[in-house]
Order: sequence, then C-alpha cells, then structure tokens
Amino acid sequence: MDEHLIIAQSQTMAHQCVAVLVMKEHYFNDLKVGDRFKSEPLNVTVKEVVEFAHKFDPQMFHLSRRRAERSIFKGLIASGWHTAAMSMRLFVKTLNFAEGAIGLGVDELRWPNAVRPGDVLTVAGECIGAEARFVHYWMKAMRGRIALQKHCVRIGSSVYRILREL
Repeated sequence: MDEHLIIAQSQTMAHQCVAVLVMKEHYFNDLKVGDRFKSEPLNVTVKEVVEFAHKFDPQMFHLSRRRAERSIFKGLIASGWHTAAMSMRLFVKTLNFAEGAIGLGVDELRWPNAVRPGDVLTVAGECIGAEARFVHYWMKAMRGRIALQKHCVRIGSSVYRILREL
C-alpha cells in the first residue's frame, strides 16, 4: 500500500520477512505555520553519484574518481542538481502528502558545500506560511524553508503547491 514504506527485507527459500514503517499521510489542513520536520538519513553512494552524472550532468568531477582528484574539488562530488533531487526525495518522503505536492518555485538555492559519496544527508524544514488562493483555480499553497543538513543545499522560502482543489 502507499501508506507503507519497506525498510528491511530478508528472503530465504523457506520464508520471506518484510518490516514496514507506517507513514502518516499529511493533508494541507494538517500544516500550521511554525511546524517543523526532519527526515530520515540518506546515504550518498558512488554508484548513484556517477549514474546521475551520466544521465544529467556529465562533468568529470561527477563521473570519475581519478579525474575528480585532479579537479578543484580534490575528489568525486555529486552534482548540485543531484543534491537538489535527493533533497526533494527526503522532503516528499518525510511529509508524505496524501495528494502530492508540486513545487511552484524556489526563491533561493545555494550549494555552499560539495556532497560526496559516503555523506549522510537529512532534510530539516519549517512551514512559514499556508494559504488558499486562486491561480487558474482555487488551490492551497504552503511556503516553507528547507535546509539539507550537514552539507550542501540551503533552500530558502521554497513554495510548494499541495494538490488539493477547494
């Protein structure tokens, strides 16, 4: 079901065991200004860094450890866009909006530190505004401040539309 996230799976020839974490679905009306949230950790792997780079940002310091050692970064780093995508994954999984969320925009996006394989990332955020407004049709919007912890991305005053017509 959509309300369950498989967190561990073990399989033998005799049986299969699945551990699940039930994630509460959130609705727009659940949000209050000042609400804070923090995600579970996400481990960054070499494989994911290189795969993302091959598809979307094929620069040598994202693709090759050897070549990245000779770059200004002195080692392999994740693309900033990969970092933003990982942040979005953590945001979506943490808030678990029942009807989805669509980003209307990002007011500020910075990558002050490189993300490297082996880093463990978490997202922390705060709801700084929630309103109903008309944009082609009535919708509800949340305004939040989101920061990727320990490294890299700071997203200030990001705006997300919660998919729910009035």
